[in-house]
Parts: sequence; structure tokens; C-alpha cells
Amino acid sequence: FNHIRPVSVDLEEKKIVRGSPGFIEFMMSDVKDLGEINDQIIMILFKAAMTTRTELSDQMLHEDLVKNSMDTFKSSRKDSKAWSEAADFLVNYFDETNRFEVSLDES
Repeated sequence: FNHIRPVSVDLEEKKIVRGSPGFIEFMMSDVKDLGEINDQIIMILFKAAMTTRTELSDQMLHEDLVKNSMDTFKSSRKDSKAWSEAADFLVNYFDETNRFEVSLDES
């Protein structure tokens, strides 16, 4: 799963390079082998998504946190703790190396 509109920052210039805080919880998936997808797997994914949106919504990252971090990143002094925390959050949360593959193999 990937973020639809990931945020990336330029730490030197203190600017947002791309991305948006809106609909931050929306993700897209990249399936490498469509032959592995069947109705049972699609049902599991939909049930997990429904549970996440209805029962775990309070634990999800929401637009406000990302927007606040982006605003702090753009407006705070670069040598402040607030700027450093906002920059760390934005860089780490959207870092592509934080992704992992999920195998459908049962072995």
C-alpha cells in the first residue's frame, strides 16, 4: 500500500516539495501478481478496511496532524525543537523505505 498524495520536504529550503494533508488516510495498493487475487482475498481486504474506518478510526493518522506538522515545518525557525519534530515526522512517516511487502503465500 502506498500513500496517494505523499508529502516530501526539502529540509535545506524549509519547503514542502509535494504532497497534501488532505485525505492522508487514503492508500492505494500495488499488486505484483494479479493471478494471486481471488474473491476471498478481496473480501478480507474490504473487511479489514471497514473495520479500520469504523472501529479503529481514532487510531489512524488524520489530516489535522499532517497539516499541523506541515504548517510547523514551513513557519517555525529551523533551529527550534518544534521544527525538528515536524521535519522528522514528515520525513519518517512518508519515507518509502518504511513500506513492506505482504505475501499471500501461506507458507
